[in-house]
Amino acid sequence: MHLYTCLLLILCSFYISKTAGDNVIRQKVKEFIQKGLDCHNNPALAISVVKDGEIVYAEGFGLKNISDPSSIVTNRTLFGIASLSKAFAATLLMKILDANKKFSLSSKVSDILGKDDLFYGKLRSQYATLEDLLAHRLGVPSNNNIRLDSSLTRENLVGRLKYLKPVGGFRTSFYYNNLMYGLITYITERLGGRKWEDMVMTELFQPLGMTASDFVTTVDWEKVDFAVGYLDKDGQLYEVPNEFSRFLEYFPC
Repeated sequence: MHLYTCLLLILCSFYISKTAGDNVIRQKVKEFIQKGLDCHNNPALAISVVKDGEIVYAEGFGLKNISDPSSIVTNRTLFGIASLSKAFAATLLMKILDANKKFSLSSKVSDILGKDDLFYGKLRSQYATLEDLLAHRLGVPSNNNIRLDSSLTRENLVGRLKYLKPVGGFRTSFYYNNLMYGLITYITERLGGRKWEDMVMTELFQPLGMTASDFVTTVDWEKVDFAVGYLDKDGQLYEVPNEFSRFLEYFPC
């Protein structure tokens, strides 16, 4: 955490202090990041900074593939963004709900999907809402091993959730759960009438000009400039650092 705090302070000084000289500050940033990569044994890193709605700094560091010394990371290199995908899932859901008008965050999942046995026990099955899913307050632990099943899909995930026994109270505990966001993407597909990836493309990527961003489920590995993942997860987005900054336009400070 100390590494990222220091990095934030250095980057802020890049824009606040013009007297030090941009080139000097840029070099300090590069040196600091390289020390961080070496210290934590990280193969690569990409940074993008937005100021007043403009991308003012976007740079890549390290290697896309540690076995290839020439595979230099740039600000156009694709990176898997893992759980940052949840921001896209939540944003897309809100856009679809706004267009749909029939449902809201307080709508019960059972009403949307027409199922009364979605979760373990009647309480969650009958009363769990979209807000409960987004806020990780069902009391259901992660059960991440399910995601190792190569046959797992959004559709068949729905039938498995009822076997996941809660360990915390409904709406009185917090248990981070990736599977519930998988359910969110399935619900979004049902409400929007299209594949989740297609809707992210048309509702988020295209309006923001994020033309190079893609999905692990659809990306053409032979054509893209991507950083090799050393721990990969199905379904995550692949983002270009300076394109990801455009997504911040949805969340002005």
